[in-house]
Amino acid sequence: MNIDGIIEKLKLDNQKLILLILVVLIIAYLDYAFIIGMQQKNINLLKPKIEKLDKDIETFKRDSANVNNLKKQQVKSDLKVKQVIMEEHLPGLLEQISNIANKNNMRLMQIKQSKDAKSKEDKAVLAAKLSPLFISLDLVGTYHNIGAFVNDLENADKLLILQEIKIRRDANDPLKQNAALLIKTYVKK
Repeated sequence: MNIDGIIEKLKLDNQKLILLILVVLIIAYLDYAFIIGMQQKNINLLKPKIEKLDKDIETFKRDSANVNNLKKQQVKSDLKVKQVIMEEHLPGLLEQISNIANKNNMRLMQIKQSKDAKSKEDKAVLAAKLSPLFISLDLVGTYHNIGAFVNDLENADKLLILQEIKIRRDANDPLKQNAALLIKTYVKK
């Protein structure tokens, strides 16, 4: 082979090499411009969603911890021991019931107490020298206020058991209800 043939072949190889490099650069540019660029755009669009999900996860963890704390407090409050009153503290109990009615925007029309001598109580009650006492209440208020009143009675620190409730519409005011409640409690002698 002569030198001119080798130079010609080298020129041809250099042109092929330059063409190959140019094709690789074009492919790299097109890959970045279209494929990687679109992926980058999608990643940028996902960032706010990811941040929102991270915040939601933190909020969930915080709320979950609060719920667990509330459940623990509920268990503690469910274990509250209800107090049985002495006979001489009966006016204070009636006043407490009246205060609960006022707190719940209820109008207390009548409150009566009566001892039921015929009631058959279990041996534990008789051994503790407790006698049952029934308190009847006539109230006027809205349906929701009656519910809140009953809830507060059930959650009171004194032992109060709702035996009976009768609710009927008030003839004078269609938004109000008349409620007749019978509450049972025990009194130490």
